[in-house]
Parts: sequence; C-alpha cells; structure tokens
Amino acid sequence: MEADAFRQFNVSQVGAEQRLRYWEDVVAKTTSPIAFSPEGEDDFRSSMIQGSFQRFTYSQVDSSALNAFRGKEHTRNCRGFIHLCLQLSGSGEIYSNGETRIAGENSLILYDEATLFRFKSRAAVRTIAVGFPASLVMARLPAYRDIVLRPMDGTLGINQVLHASMLAMDRLFAEHRMRYFSYPVFLGLIDLLAASIEEAGDCRTSISTMAAWAGKIRAHVEANLDDPNLSPASIASQFGISPRYLRLIFAEGQDQPGGGETLRRFILRRRLEECAIMLALPEASYGSITTLAYNWGFSDSSYFARRFVEHYGLTPRDYRAEKMRQKEREQVLLETTS
Repeated sequence: MEADAFRQFNVSQVGAEQRLRYWEDVVAKTTSPIAFSPEGEDDFRSSMIQGSFQRFTYSQVDSSALNAFRGKEHTRNCRGFIHLCLQLSGSGEIYSNGETRIAGENSLILYDEATLFRFKSRAAVRTIAVGFPASLVMARLPAYRDIVLRPMDGTLGINQVLHASMLAMDRLFAEHRMRYFSYPVFLGLIDLLAASIEEAGDCRTSISTMAAWAGKIRAHVEANLDDPNLSPASIASQFGISPRYLRLIFAEGQDQPGGGETLRRFILRRRLEECAIMLALPEASYGSITTLAYNWGFSDSSYFARRFVEHYGLTPRDYRAEKMRQKEREQVLLETTS
C-alpha cells in the first residue's frame, strides 16, 4: 500500500531554546507523550521521517544523546499504539519496573504507551520504529506486556529473521518503495516477534490455556472484521466448540483493557474503532462513509451510524470533520514553532 501521509520533522527548523518543546510536541503527535532532556552540553539534534499506512506507521528517527522519561502524566493521552523498535546505532540504559537493561546496536525493543520508564542514551542513537494498533498486538500476542522494554539481541537465533525484515523495510522506505508495505507484511512482523519471544528464554511468556485460547479468538476476529458474517456463532463453528464454551473462554481470558465485554460487543467495538481510524484519514483513502462501513463488516449503514453515535457521541460525518479540523490546528501549531 502507498503511504496515506509522509511527514518529516527536524529540530533544526526552530531556535535552540525551542527545540526540546518542539520535539516533545512532534513525538506526542506521532508516537506517544514523552519528556526529553539533552545528555551533555552539545546542541540537541533530532529528526524524524514517518509514513502512515492506514492502521500502521513506519518511522526513522535520528537523535543526539538524550534522556527520555515517561511518567504517569504522559499516559493520559495515548493514541492506542504499540511500537516495535530496532536500534541501528548507539546505546543506552532503560530503567523500568525497578530494573535497568542495556539497549545497544541491533537491539529489538517493544514500547507500549502505559509502561513508565527512563531512557538514558550514551551516544547519538538511530532507530527505526513500526507502530501497530495495540488491539492487534493484544490479539496476536496476549502476554506482550511481559517483554515490553526488554531489549532482545537482533543478531541471535530467530531474532535475526525479524531483524532482517525490519532492515529490508528500512531500505524500501528510504527508496520510497512503500507499495510493498502491505497489511500482511505488518502482521508478519507481529508473528515474527511472537517467534522471537518464544525462543528467548528470559523473555518467555507465561500464559494460561484459557488466555491462549482467548488470544486465538481475538486474532481470528481481527483478521475477519471485514466479514459481515463474523459472529460468535461463526467463530464457535470455526474453532469447533460450543457457543457457551466460547463465551466462557472469552470471559475468562480478558486480563486486559476492555475486560468484561461480550464477544459480540468486542466485535462491534473493534469495527467502530477501525472505522474511526479511517475517518481521520483523507476521504480518498476509503471513499464514502457508506463504503467504509461495508468494508468493515457492517451490512446496514443506518445501524452503523447509530452505533457510531452511541460509541463516539458524534455522527461519522461530524467525527470526520472534527478530526480534519484537529489536524489543521496541529499543522498550524507546528508551523508556528518552525
């Protein structure tokens, strides 16, 4: 798929005294809120090139030595993304949950938006990052929190496959050949990450049988949201279990945000969330609102509109207009600081 948006940011566009604030604004709008401070007395330098591909993002980031910090105040305005990063150069220390770990060249690191941390780089750092909707990672990797901020060596074992895949994407991105960035490619990275975790002894996830089944069910839902026939009955048939047992598995396996909702409500919520993501993009990306609803498994546009208003408090058309106005305000803000 081609990029829906292609953006470049560089702190050199603003004066030295504005650079940290500018960079914090950029990172908050493109990844998640984080506070920064320079490491040492050298001029602070950072830049980012990012492409957006419907539900995913791909970024190249270069920065001089710095300190990064995420506190509780930074977790209130999350974008619903999880980022898989490959550190191409530089090294630093990650402190989180009472532990300090070293992130060096070729480290693979998973960042979520909820875990508090401090990062202290020892030198200039170059990183590539792939952003996934958190719901997709939760579905395909239910115990992902066990490996958040735990660097894995990309030159060892099966990690080499994930490492090589991200390097290949980096080359394609640099050459502006983003047509190869297809939906299955991004899903494949998540599956490769799961394989890496399985092999990493000190990162092995502990997950109950019930939670594992719930993860498979979520993965099936995520892969078939566009199917209007997707329902608890069709899922039970797919897995060869009774609808009653399916409800039990899904209820018992909800050790994550959104726990307590039924499978039917989960399917509806995920469809609405995907439609909302698309409505925030240029209209050319999806055509009419009715077409968008049909593309995400709704067979009745009136039903979709009612449910959308119940969930977001706005009609799809008003929601789209508000998102466009918000993007215009953000663009004006960035331009006024440059």
